[in-house]
Amino acid sequence: MSNQVKAVLGALATIAVWATAFPCSKIALQHVDSLTLSVARVVGGAMLMLIIGVARGLHIPTSWREWGLYIVLGMTGNFVYQVVFNQGLMTIPAATSSIIMALTPMTTALMALVVYKDHMRPIGWVFTITAFLGVAIIILWNGSINIPVGAFWTLLGMVLFAIYNIVNRGLSLKGHDPITVATWSMFTGAIMSLPFVSQSVAILLLHLQLHGQLLCIWPSSPVHWALYSGAMH
Repeated sequence: MSNQVKAVLGALATIAVWATAFPCSKIALQHVDSLTLSVARVVGGAMLMLIIGVARGLHIPTSWREWGLYIVLGMTGNFVYQVVFNQGLMTIPAATSSIIMALTPMTTALMALVVYKDHMRPIGWVFTITAFLGVAIIILWNGSINIPVGAFWTLLGMVLFAIYNIVNRGLSLKGHDPITVATWSMFTGAIMSLPFVSQSVAILLLHLQLHGQLLCIWPSSPVHWALYSGAMH
């Protein structure tokens, strides 16, 4: 199998998995607040990635600059991003959120144009303008200028994730492998969430008690959706 085929299959798998975050998060947010869900996702994802990273031979950062970049990644792609993303989902449909987040590749491309001097072909500019117009139409579909506050939260999350992609690329260009980047960015994000862990655990345990035995009834408990979305994240 060629590298190009692997890249296409990997991208399709990523899209399929990432898409589940929107409906799963929306279901969980019917029962818990955005901060609790964010903590569950980031901490759960970090634990999973540490296991994978150790098994794959994880590189440990050796300089403060490296750690600084991973802290930025932990903020923009994990903890702060998760809080903002979930806050947006509190007031807008999952479908609307996914459409707004679809601007991420276009925004990343525009940032790369400035940071890395990447150049887009004319067709790329056409897609970029079309994407922005599409989001504007969705948000203003009812003919009202009263844009839902959730849309602003989601737009902020989209910008944060675009910044994450730019910093991530910089590390990748310097030879950092994807597992290492994903692991340490999620690890630093999980560290940022530590002040809120006890509160979040208490809320999740309360829901476990309300929904019976621990993992018996999959569709009914927000804990399952929180843990699942964390693993998929």
